Order: sequence, then C-alpha cells, then structure tokens
Amino acid sequence: MAIGLQIRETMSGTLTLNDGTTKTFAFALCAFTPRVFSFTVPRPFQGRLRFGDDIMPCQGELTLKLTGPRYRVDFHHPELGALQAIGNKRYGHDGWIKSLVTCPLTIYQGDKTIGEAEVAYRESILLFPFRALRLVPQERAFTGAMEVQP
Repeated sequence: MAIGLQIRETMSGTLTLNDGTTKTFAFALCAFTPRVFSFTVPRPFQGRLRFGDDIMPCQGELTLKLTGPRYRVDFHHPELGALQAIGNKRYGHDGWIKSLVTCPLTIYQGDKTIGEAEVAYRESILLFPFRALRLVPQERAFTGAMEVQP
C-alpha cells in the first residue's frame, strides 16, 4: 500500500468563448501522486467542472513547476463535445499575490482554440497547505473527487 500526496483545490472564474459569450467556469480537482518528493512529476486528477450552468466530470494533469503550476483539464461538454482547458500560473507575473492564485487558461476543441478563461483560487492562500494537502493511501487517492462542487 503506497502512500502519496493528494492535492485538492477549486479554481473559479469566467470563460469567454470566441463568439464573445461569457460564462462561469470553475473546476474542483483531486490530484495524486505516490512520488511525494518528485516535485515536477505530473499528477493525474479527477474532479468536477462548471461550464456556465452545466456541471460535468473532468480529469487531467496538474504539474507543479517552480514558475507556477500547469493545468490540463479534459472534459466533455454536452453540446461542444470533447474539450480541454490548458494553462499555467505564472509566479511573479502581474503582481506577486495575484500570480499565486490566478491562472489563465486556453480552451481547445481538438486543436482549435474556442475560448479563454481566467480562474483563481478563492480561499485563503495561507491556509492552502492545511486544507488542500494530504498524505493518503493510493487506494483512497480519488475518494470523494466526484462529489465536490466547483
């Protein structure tokens, strides 16, 4: 039974599609890796995503980097089909505090860009290590990931 690092976080904001439509966009994820001390290893995640009024499952990878985390969020929209949201937080860009919590994302439908989003971590960044990080057995890595509300 391997023990690993679980990261739970919710990012929320807005999405603007290429046609100018603006929608609520948020995702709640539960990421895990048994390689606790391998800082930059991609961490697969599961969770839920809000796209306007629609809530759907999502999955992807969270990769921690010294310059800021990289998110790749895969999901299936009921009307638009398979989509991906990809982006990086950029520490030190646009003010230090904002750069710690804000992440610009590009929304893709296949290889075509269909929109841009900006999401942010809205809870206390001082409490992040206590609320979001846990050492858990690998068997329980994604327990409850699909029940969270973005």
